[in-house]
Amino acid sequence: MPQDDANLTDLAFINRQLHATIEAMRVKLEAEHQARDDRIAQAHAVIAEEHRGLQNAIQAMRIQLELQQANHDAALQAERALAHGEIQQFIATINQLRIEIEVLEQKGMRELDKQLAEFAREQANWKAQVQALRNELEQRA
Repeated sequence: MPQDDANLTDLAFINRQLHATIEAMRVKLEAEHQARDDRIAQAHAVIAEEHRGLQNAIQAMRIQLELQQANHDAALQAERALAHGEIQQFIATINQLRIEIEVLEQKGMRELDKQLAEFAREQANWKAQVQALRNELEQRA
């Protein structure tokens, strides 16, 4: 039975070594899993930080675009207001010129009427003189 005791001792020793190896492998695997989990957590942290940076950049760009749009809209509104004012001024000038043209036309018509009346008087005088000369010639003849 000493051989059995030796075999049992050898088996116990092998069993302890197997348990120690298994435990060492378990510890090593846990350490590798923990290292992997740590790298994944670090990668997630980096991704989250980059995501926040991108979100901040996008927000800054959105704000910049909104400001540019507001400035563009304001400039466009100012141009429209200026153009509207100029159009109103042109309309007022055109209306003033129309009034001046009407006044000048009325003056011209009155002047023509005066000239026509003067011409008609002169024509009547000439006709009267011609008739008087004819009458005088008839009397002499």
